[in-house]
Amino acid sequence: MLPAFAAVDERADQNSHRYLDLALAAAERDDEGLRKIAIEALSDLAEQGLLSAWAFTSRLIAHVDDPSGWVRRRVAEELATHVSEGHLSASWLLRWAEAELTDPDGLGAQTAAMAVGAFGVEAARHRRDCLALVETAYETGQPILDSRLLEAASRLVEASPGLADRCEIGREQLQTVEG
Repeated sequence: MLPAFAAVDERADQNSHRYLDLALAAAERDDEGLRKIAIEALSDLAEQGLLSAWAFTSRLIAHVDDPSGWVRRRVAEELATHVSEGHLSASWLLRWAEAELTDPDGLGAQTAAMAVGAFGVEAARHRRDCLALVETAYETGQPILDSRLLEAASRLVEASPGLADRCEIGREQLQTVEG
């Protein structure tokens, strides 16, 4: 809703701090629905040029370990989208995800797994890199993270069926996720 106001406001450049302040405040609230909307608003503000890509990324990174899986999934999708749109580099996302996946106990690792899957689906030329990262991180011993990694691998193989032969995560495990 905030970016819609910013888009119709003829003085959006002069008032951008108001929209940004409101979105930033909403991102810190206890209500997970409000935090999700705030992430979407920050994304839209970044797309309109009212928030720099790096400022947006820092706000997203602040929510990679959000207690709400709903918010973390939105963060993952936004990171992937902003890489695909050229606001962030693919190498940055892959390095960030690799670093997050080194701590399999953290919620940030789950967000990273979701982001790699979402990014790989959007960016065909990076699917192999995404799949390699997922395979390297797989079998963490953390059931939820391993499930997120299997989901990411499944999304990548579904987007590029030719990767199925290269996928080292067992076919029966992928079929379990798909079925």
